[in-house]
Amino acid sequence: MWNELPTWAWILGIVLGSVTVLLVVAFWGMRRGLRQYPLRCTPDEAHVIVTKDGWSLPLFRWRPAEDVPQKTTPVVLCHGLGVNHLNMDLDDDLSLARYLRDHGWDCWVASLRSGHHEALAAPQGQHRQDFALDHLVDADVPAILEKVKEETGAEDVHWVGHSMGGMVVFLGDPAVTSIRSLVAVASPSRLTRKQYPHYVLRFALKGLRNVPTRWFTRLFAPMAPWLGWAFRRMVRMKAVDRTLMRRLCYYMFADVSPRMVHQLATIVKHESLCNEDEQPIYEERLRSHTFPAFFMVGAADGVVSPDNAKYAYTHWSGRKQWMLLEEESGFESYGHGDILVGRSSPTQVFPLILEWLEHESTDFTDKDPAC
Repeated sequence: MWNELPTWAWILGIVLGSVTVLLVVAFWGMRRGLRQYPLRCTPDEAHVIVTKDGWSLPLFRWRPAEDVPQKTTPVVLCHGLGVNHLNMDLDDDLSLARYLRDHGWDCWVASLRSGHHEALAAPQGQHRQDFALDHLVDADVPAILEKVKEETGAEDVHWVGHSMGGMVVFLGDPAVTSIRSLVAVASPSRLTRKQYPHYVLRFALKGLRNVPTRWFTRLFAPMAPWLGWAFRRMVRMKAVDRTLMRRLCYYMFADVSPRMVHQLATIVKHESLCNEDEQPIYEERLRSHTFPAFFMVGAADGVVSPDNAKYAYTHWSGRKQWMLLEEESGFESYGHGDILVGRSSPTQVFPLILEWLEHESTDFTDKDPAC
């Protein structure tokens, strides 16, 4: 009987069998890896906030260290698209949150609805990935700001955002005056068709309810160190070791909303910061903000080019600072993701953010930490 099968059936059987074996091995490796690389993240406080449209979002707090001068203005740290809050707080060695905490800052690690956490939930009856960029800007950010101010008694906060995590603030309503200063790390602001030609594929997302990025990255995490070509736009492989790359794949990535990707593709199509209704309201908002802002990007960023990030700096109405991290300036030429989770981030990038925050806050508490 087997000899009677046509050639195409043999080829199909071999391909399907090979894929099945690959998936079984990958799944086994994923389960083993999750035990081998456990996540160690125990913030001082964990909160759940509810947005005006009913979404539940986790919010984590690292209280300032007691043996250093403490600042009264809290800092919110916010992740970008396709990842979760752990890109700001992965472990003791790679955590901007814990670095700032050790220097006296009250740090709040935010999780937008585009992130991933067991406490993150959509309203009953709404799909988990049914949202656009507009919802993060006009619902998530205000809810986070209000909760932090409520818990701390502060009038305003510093906001440090990576990629979309900075974008959601400078696209926000200028009438919201809760931002003391902004640090936008590799945040896009000028999305052009030349840089993102694949925007034309946005129609392929119609009908999809989810892009399961997290499932794929976890499944192939054991092989991640040898799949540098798949991550080359996100992370420079020379900036991370094998163990770190696997940990990032196991824990840091999040699924992506097709609706959000479609809105970003629409922004690329018009080459203008527009809302989901294709109205360029965010262009005016960007130009209207007056709080201080620090924009930085790596020279080797394959997702957000320096020109892309500098657009916001150029049109910023408030006091501003720009920095391109490149070898000619004494830094590594950082990529998009490794600017915060690379091996050199704690010694090169974190101090720049700390210096900015120190400059924008002279408000030490009067209490001597030794008392």
